[in-house]
Amino acid sequence: MGVSLKPVFNRHGQKNKSGKYTISIKVTIDRKTAYLNPKLPKISKEQWTDKPNKWVKDTHPNHFLYNKTIQEKLTELLDFADRQQLLGKTITLDKVSEFFIRRGDKTVFNDYVEEYIRTYKFGAVGTKKKYETFNKLLNEFNPCIRFSNLEENLFLNFRDFLKEKKNQKGNTIDKYFDPFKKIVRDAVKRDYLEKNPFDGVELKIKKEKPVRVTLNSTELEAIENLTFGENDKTLESHRDMFLLLCYSGLYYNDLRELTSDSLVFEKGKEFLIGDRYKTGERYISPIFLFPKAKQILEKYSFPEKSLPLISDQKFNKSLKAIGVKAALEKNLFNKVGRNVFSDQIGSKGFSELMLKKFLGHTKDSRSFKHYVEIEAEHILQFIS
Repeated sequence: MGVSLKPVFNRHGQKNKSGKYTISIKVTIDRKTAYLNPKLPKISKEQWTDKPNKWVKDTHPNHFLYNKTIQEKLTELLDFADRQQLLGKTITLDKVSEFFIRRGDKTVFNDYVEEYIRTYKFGAVGTKKKYETFNKLLNEFNPCIRFSNLEENLFLNFRDFLKEKKNQKGNTIDKYFDPFKKIVRDAVKRDYLEKNPFDGVELKIKKEKPVRVTLNSTELEAIENLTFGENDKTLESHRDMFLLLCYSGLYYNDLRELTSDSLVFEKGKEFLIGDRYKTGERYISPIFLFPKAKQILEKYSFPEKSLPLISDQKFNKSLKAIGVKAALEKNLFNKVGRNVFSDQIGSKGFSELMLKKFLGHTKDSRSFKHYVEIEAEHILQFIS
């Protein structure tokens, strides 16, 4: 299958007031043609020669940069076509165009990661944030990883970098290898790599069993009964937001997404309904089961007014102070509220499937072989 490339000037033969026109690269594959734009500044007809390697005349002040860029683009495209042929792949205009418009150095994996994150349609903000953090860590580890460098030794060095330089635990290290592997698979799919370099690699990441922190009824009551002076009013609002997590099963970031549409009434019963900030999965939280949840929302005039929220870091810092004030022997943090909610729901006899819907867990969880769509009315039928 033949591929021909030719720089062309003003391919439409247009005329305009400026007298300057676009340089394109004409790509022909099996008599089918496409034009690619190297995005060079326009030039006049008098500055174009159409001679190989000297397309732009020496009289142009930037002729060297123009000709150099055109040659680099041609070389990139020819190398791509040759690699496709060596891999036994069919070369098409669509493949060539997709390769050409991809930003950055096409031999550098870091640039590929940047472009992947820029163009991929992430289902949830939290997922994109994880990929952006991975990208930041990868660039800190090595800002210029070529595709040819992607092999077992580099993966193990990146693992050790996360562990020793960034003080990451096994579970966190494993989390950042998820986007690494997915982007590599995408590069294989798009023929930037002949095969997946992760195949057969044993990362040997030692994972810790997560310690689940929750509160019993006495500990929860101690937090509920805390009193605050004038100097502690801010801490009081943070306490209330933590209790709202305990009564709704939401994460702190999910509270940020609440709107007037989130508060739904079904047969006179209150629900908080929305999509998880982290995963985009839908949740249905039956807050009518916990009257104190309604009291907190009314206390802060929600939804007419926004809830008193701060950054995650400051919130977790406040929770530590609240734990001390309540004389708890446990460290409080964001997720504890969600665990408390799960325990309370479990004690009320709800099935694991319904708990899954309350919490907004993903549909393909290994805990279930089948997924059943649950709505607020189904929850009410279970209670009645």
